Amino acid sequence: MLSSCALATAAEDDSEVFLFSMGLDEQSELVWAMKQSRLQAIPVWKPGGNQEAPLSPNKAVTVADEYVQNTLGVQGATAFTIHLMQLGLTDNHWAYDIGFTTNPPLYSDDPRLEHVHVAMDGKVIVPEKRPRRPH
Repeated sequence: MLSSCALATAAEDDSEVFLFSMGLDEQSELVWAMKQSRLQAIPVWKPGGNQEAPLSPNKAVTVADEYVQNTLGVQGATAFTIHLMQLGLTDNHWAYDIGFTTNPPLYSDDPRLEHVHVAMDGKVIVPEKRPRRPH
């Protein structure tokens, strides 16, 4: 199950912005979140305007591919989906959601291969495994 929201926690300094989560089991979930300062540092982009995206889809796939190989340890995976998603509810901060596949199929319980998020700053939004909580 995938849930999405853009709520900041109550911390005063550099609050965490919850982007979305994916349940792993009844006790845990993967959470994609980032500090407010990082979100604000991502280049602003308005899709459909006269500007090109700050990060090309090709560069985003290259960054995601390096993450899949070097962090997840999966060799030979290829990108098969690329989607845009807005980060938070305001200010036009965006990321690419890139899905990978392997041939033959990789049988894994790790959903990080299905959703590699590369923000327009060219950095992967790395999910954290956390105890499951209601959103």
